[in-house]
Amino acid sequence: MPESYVFKLMVLGDAAVGKTSLIRRFIENKFEEGYTSTIGVEFLIKDLKLADETDVRLVLWDVAGQSKYASFKHRYYNGANCLLIVFDVTNTRSCMNVELWLRDARTVLGRHIPFLILANKIDKLEQPFVPSSFLLSIVDSYSPYLLKIVGTSAKTGRNVEDAFMDVASYLVKEFSRARGT
Repeated sequence: MPESYVFKLMVLGDAAVGKTSLIRRFIENKFEEGYTSTIGVEFLIKDLKLADETDVRLVLWDVAGQSKYASFKHRYYNGANCLLIVFDVTNTRSCMNVELWLRDARTVLGRHIPFLILANKIDKLEQPFVPSSFLLSIVDSYSPYLLKIVGTSAKTGRNVEDAFMDVASYLVKEFSRARGT
């Protein structure tokens, strides 16, 4: 009989990059136009069944991106199994801040943990998303903790489900391996 797992995922990134929209797309398969900023932190749960019938519960912590919440956001990082760092492909500054979010989490946690970079709002690009040299430098700096860089669109749903499912599958595999099962 397959086991059950519960994983805490921290969804981090600057304000207005689409963190909440990505989570809502994944959990409810909905997208709402307009921007309402997250105040502090919000968490949502999604239960999954992987292809091998393994049950996984993802607890998604949506952390506010505004700097005015920086003083207390650190207490939410403890116990995280994976980070999802989100940036807006139309906002260069949000891309440049990916590494700041990674360093912040590492400082709070005292260690590296696996992470995925979600390049959101690819529906606004005329050309297919290609990771910039800056993002590729993060790959070099944080390997092997970076799972992948995925272009997503909360608006269209493109690659959203796959990104979260990939994280769930990866974490199950790693936790099973660590336990020797």
